[in-house]
Amino acid sequence: MGRAILGVILGYLAMVVVVVVSFTALQFGLGTEKVFKPASYEASSMFLACAIVISVIAAVIGGLACAAIARRPKPVLALAIVVLVLGAINAATHMNVRATEPRLGNISPMEAAQKATQPAWYLWSLPVIGAVGALIGGRLKKPTAV
Repeated sequence: MGRAILGVILGYLAMVVVVVVSFTALQFGLGTEKVFKPASYEASSMFLACAIVISVIAAVIGGLACAAIARRPKPVLALAIVVLVLGAINAATHMNVRATEPRLGNISPMEAAQKATQPAWYLWSLPVIGAVGALIGGRLKKPTAV
């Protein structure tokens, strides 16, 4: 039971670390003008496409980490459910968040991240991508004897 819980926690933590590091690198790599649509805090199509790829990779890594630690398939399913539920809560709470002012001039990456908005389809796709990716990652790890 302990390995299962630890697997879920560390699998989720692995996903978070990959997402935070990758999104930070993406924001600095693309620059504010390519992360957002012109004069807006709405995420650009290029950023959303890159973010989906990062999300898939992070989810697979999280599922793989969970499976490696737990050594059983059920904790990976639990991880997928956690990702789905937390992602749905996040999507629901950010559905109607819109920056009211236009984006003007140079702003700090932190300010840009705080004011960023994403379309509803993207917000609702992330929980599904995360859950499916975790399940796929979990299947990549061969079961070991407990």
